[in-house]
Amino acid sequence: MKLWLVSPMTSITGSFQHLQKTFSKQLQYTSPCPGEEALKMSPTTLSELPIELLTKVFMNLELNDILRARTVCKSMHSASRILQVWRSLALRSIGTTLPQPFFFPKPLQECSSSDIESSIRRWEADWALKSPLETVLRPVVMEGQSVMEGQLGTAGTAKFWSFCMVPGGQFAIAGMTDGSVWAYNLSDDPASSSTVRAKLLVPTPFPSQDRMQLHLAMDYVSDEALGDTRGTCCLSQFNLAVIALPRAPPNGLRIANISVWRICISRPGNAGTSGRHEINLGGRLASFMAMADAGFFGLSLYGNAIAYGLVFPSGSRCTVITQWQDANGKKEHDEFLRWYIPDTLPMASHLLPGDRIILAEHLNAAMYNWRLHCPTSTLPPSEHQLRQLERVPLRNVHTLVASASDISISSPFLMRGTTRLVVLTREALHSLTIPVDGDNSQAGAIQESQLLLRASDFCPSGRFAAPWYFELGFCRAVGIHGGKDLSAIYAVQYRVEDDHVPETAPYQPTYERHPHTFDRRPSHILYDQFTNRVVLTDIKLSHFITLSSHASHAVDDDEVLVEGREDDMIEGTFPSAAN
Repeated sequence: MKLWLVSPMTSITGSFQHLQKTFSKQLQYTSPCPGEEALKMSPTTLSELPIELLTKVFMNLELNDILRARTVCKSMHSASRILQVWRSLALRSIGTTLPQPFFFPKPLQECSSSDIESSIRRWEADWALKSPLETVLRPVVMEGQSVMEGQLGTAGTAKFWSFCMVPGGQFAIAGMTDGSVWAYNLSDDPASSSTVRAKLLVPTPFPSQDRMQLHLAMDYVSDEALGDTRGTCCLSQFNLAVIALPRAPPNGLRIANISVWRICISRPGNAGTSGRHEINLGGRLASFMAMADAGFFGLSLYGNAIAYGLVFPSGSRCTVITQWQDANGKKEHDEFLRWYIPDTLPMASHLLPGDRIILAEHLNAAMYNWRLHCPTSTLPPSEHQLRQLERVPLRNVHTLVASASDISISSPFLMRGTTRLVVLTREALHSLTIPVDGDNSQAGAIQESQLLLRASDFCPSGRFAAPWYFELGFCRAVGIHGGKDLSAIYAVQYRVEDDHVPETAPYQPTYERHPHTFDRRPSHILYDQFTNRVVLTDIKLSHFITLSSHASHAVDDDEVLVEGREDDMIEGTFPSAAN
């Protein structure tokens, strides 16, 4: 396939012209015959430009320009493979055209040009599940079991309560109904068909209990979670919040254990590792107790703050926000500062930069500045008449959308000084853009709310109602639809308008429906947007099902150059599509 170098070429031409003028001036000062003779010595073709200067040109180009320019001539092809070009692009792009955080397979300073190029192209590429669906069934073997035991189906007999995938796609984490947290190594090969091995990550805080709620929330965005590793652009640690709520005793409310843990990911070659990526418990950062009756909802973790919703026998409900360092070691009736959002019960929530929190309830999704506008108390929720607490004024609440679905908010990403979120409602998919350092006098300051896709465009009922379940990413989502018999898997792509520079036509979100009948009915779907890995699991976590996908992100060392002599590539003169 021939790839012609076509518009936009302004950045390539402009950079070359600037460098050629600079190069010509330098020759005038160093040549014994300055003036016209020196100018004759200056390069007139890209192939004559020294590789050092050509590299500097490429270090100022965007992704599409680099990929197009490499097909022009051998010199430009060589320059497009140089490590400094891709490091420059990565550092310029993260937080602007790429979200922050953005994770490479290893620290940026250790990545090859191919590592960086593959990661960026994978993120930017058009992506789709293979059709018809290609699936691989992989049995799970729990720590301490043999492969044969796992294949016989004895693995994962305890049902899980919550489930999440670690960015990078190699590890999944499940909160089991016995109160323990397990990590599942899916391997760093997306096409792997090997047995999935699971290890105990966090032991249960209630060994005598066998049935409980277990909620998980990850923080891999804040400085608190990433620490000194933020600048490496490689996920080697994150924080994990866990709520374990056992059954109530005969007389009294249920007491939950809320804990925050540091989770570490070792890389091949690290001291003490086996040569493979491994996930390990780094240590407990905080642990405290809380009381509830009907349970906990909408757990969220960001930086030093943790938030959760709860319900009491009186019917009172609220969202509680506290700083887990202050709560560490405290019992239910101990005093420490809490922020309250009365009369809310989030099905999903996210703590955001700038002391904001977004809550998705049954009928709406709203955002608050919890530090500035929410009532505070050192008393626990059980000692409050919550209905008498001062309500958060409506002027500080921004209603985003109506009829929010139960699990409806993507993980937050930072771009251009804003927080980006995707919200799924029963009617549509929305993108939200929230200033990080905006005017805190109005907690609900939304820079933009964009409709991405309507349910009616591809859903027969026109609504994302049960039995729908979607896993949302920054620019892609995957979903399950089906009742007793799973009927379809959906793959959706979308872009926020100001993140897309149209070349020929306005960008339109796309979706694909993949009918499929599974031999083993899946109950949950996980998607990692950094690697485009999609996996499903059954309710007992005895097997994983891998779905194959494809994207135009592979680095091809044999990409074809355009036909023609390199010395025809004169300054500002490039082959056109008409040629």
